[in-house]
Amino acid sequence: MRSRRVAAFLVGGALLLAGCRKGPVIQVVLPSGTPSVSGSAASPSPTASPPITASPPSSSPAPLPPTTPEITAVGLYNAWVGGGQDTAAVYATSQAIAGIFGQTPQPGSAGQFLSCQPEGDVGRACSFEVTVEGGGPAVLTMHILGNAANGYRVDSVDFAGE
Repeated sequence: MRSRRVAAFLVGGALLLAGCRKGPVIQVVLPSGTPSVSGSAASPSPTASPPITASPPSSSPAPLPPTTPEITAVGLYNAWVGGGQDTAAVYATSQAIAGIFGQTPQPGSAGQFLSCQPEGDVGRACSFEVTVEGGGPAVLTMHILGNAANGYRVDSVDFAGE
């Protein structure tokens, strides 16, 4: 009796899988020099759907602007510590990038996020304790403008206690 149940289970599973194996042929077009790959779950039948072809995008989409002052400040701080001026452009104006990259963080030192506080009618001032090379401990303040709908950007920076 048990062997009949197992056989019925196996036949049912095989029929279920056979029904799932039909599907369209999908072809992906890769950059030149890379072999193309195509495949299907089963051999295509004469009534199979036409192949779906996708090409790689010509360029990466622009990054979305940061939606909070804190994300903006931490993003610029991480770009500065990592030496990523190109990445910094997502978070800051060219003036702020020049200001922050005018200083070099002390290798091996860990900065600490302090806070973001309102500044004027529309701004925020976000501060970090940092150690700059040749200058010792300092407070890095990022002056941030923007809003949640359009994103935030660091407009300027200053280092106090250098």
